Amino acid sequence: MTEREILRTIQADLASVKTDVASTRDAVSALNRQVVWLARSGEIGALHHDIKELQQGFADLEARVELIEQAQR
Repeated sequence: MTEREILRTIQADLASVKTDVASTRDAVSALNRQVVWLARSGEIGALHHDIKELQQGFADLEARVELIEQAQR
């Protein structure tokens, strides 16, 4: 491979990296806008509430399963 071919290959790779960086920046920007929207809309609080309800539901279910298992012993 000649020096000129190596240079062209490096330039092509660099152009590809620049495109990837630009795409990544666009994705991060879009994600940041989504996070800001979630924070403003109160969705984060609602999600925390939903998660707490799910955790309580699992705890209740675990307790019921434990009672059933004890009754079968």
